[in-house]
Amino acid sequence: MTATEADRRSETHGHGDVESVALGAARGAWPALLTGLFFVALAVVSDSVWALAAGGASERLRGSRRFLAVQRYVSGSVFVGLGAVTALAKRY
Repeated sequence: MTATEADRRSETHGHGDVESVALGAARGAWPALLTGLFFVALAVVSDSVWALAAGGASERLRGSRRFLAVQRYVSGSVFVGLGAVTALAKRY
């Protein structure tokens, strides 16, 4: 092995040509891209289902007098609870 070949091998970390290293990196990008696209599609489907469920629930709850009476106390309790948690939280 000549000095030039040794220099070339050290530049490519012993993997041969620079082109083969670049192609190996490009092949590794596809699984990451496909995984990312899968998670985006999963999030769109999941969020759409939640939005449709919330729309259906709002139609049912809007006409209920009992829900309107209870909603006031539930909402107030949630806000008081969140305020208490915030006041008691440790600050780092």
